[in-house]
Amino acid sequence: MKKITTTTTCFLIFGWLGLASMAQANETMDRVIDRDPGTDHRMAVSATTVLGAIRALGSDAQSHLDVDGEPHLVFTDSVGGANDVAVFMDDCGPAGCEDVTLFAAFSPNEAVTDAVLNQWNHVSSRVRSKAARSDNGDITLSMPMSFYSDDDHRQLSMLIGLFLVEVNFMTATMNESS
Repeated sequence: MKKITTTTTCFLIFGWLGLASMAQANETMDRVIDRDPGTDHRMAVSATTVLGAIRALGSDAQSHLDVDGEPHLVFTDSVGGANDVAVFMDDCGPAGCEDVTLFAAFSPNEAVTDAVLNQWNHVSSRVRSKAARSDNGDITLSMPMSFYSDDDHRQLSMLIGLFLVEVNFMTATMNESS
């Protein structure tokens, strides 16, 4: 008969605890996945709160509904050189929307090369938004903000403000590239 060493005993105990923790995490994840989006007020934000965060920055936006009936906000004042700045809200339900994406579109600019866009998106650039070129050549910026609630008004204003600064940075980048 083999002796069970202290090392083996520790391995068995910690292995069992690890498996038990994983099972509990899977059970919790199953409950989260099974729920409908926009039903948990702790991680869903209303269009009214996002509009309030925009107005707290001195800007304004008009509220619309997209084809799925979810809120879509369009800035009414100009921001940098962007043609349009908007907020798309997805995964909405009675408590609000879980996914919020800030978006800006600029006119096509051939001087803004893929290398410029790749540099923008590189981690060393320290910007939060992602730059891309659309199929029609528009330069776009987008920045997701997920799982904020109506209680997160100040954080939303800060993130929207940072995005607006990045819209201005992109304007400067495009002017330098031309």
